[in-house]
Amino acid sequence: MNATDHGSHERIATRAYQIYEESGREPGHCTENWLRAEREVRDLTVAASGPSEPAPPVAPTPRQGRRGR
Repeated sequence: MNATDHGSHERIATRAYQIYEESGREPGHCTENWLRAEREVRDLTVAASGPSEPAPPVAPTPRQGRRGR
């Protein structure tokens, strides 16, 4: 496990525990809490990395661009 993986693991573990506490410390949901925490951490990481460049526009083919003729 490299330093980035370790940092992600720590963030996921912390968030999973927060979810556990927020749900009233109800036992039996550790996998569910962990998976939710993974999604949330991943989504935050993607959002923090900024928007990706938009795909270049695609020129219409002759069939697509000339409807109605």
